[in-house]
Amino acid sequence: MRMTASKWIAWALFGNDEDGIYGDASFNPGGRRDRITAVRWWVRNPFHNLTFHVIGVPRPFVSVGDFPNDVFAPFGGWNRCVRIGANGRRYPFLSYIGRCKFYVGWRERGNFGIKLTRNR
Repeated sequence: MRMTASKWIAWALFGNDEDGIYGDASFNPGGRRDRITAVRWWVRNPFHNLTFHVIGVPRPFVSVGDFPNDVFAPFGGWNRCVRIGANGRRYPFLSYIGRCKFYVGWRERGNFGIKLTRNR
């Protein structure tokens, strides 16, 4: 059965195929199933299906680069990687850790992400 456009948009923006509506065990150790828990999980982790399944790297994929299995270089500085998806396309990733933490691109699990924070 095909998904309508409105259902597909709701799935892409609000869904989490891996951890469900109420979050994973580390977020929801008591297993509560109420609206407040669902809203808290979505606010913590919005766009999960979008970043993993819609614009994420098609599986299986190969990672090549400085530290291909890490988001940040273990001893600081730059980390440059490329994920090569099952479709043959290249998905770049760049991160830096120093006075700030920064990354942009397709991370080690194949999902797209952007982050910029000050490092303490």
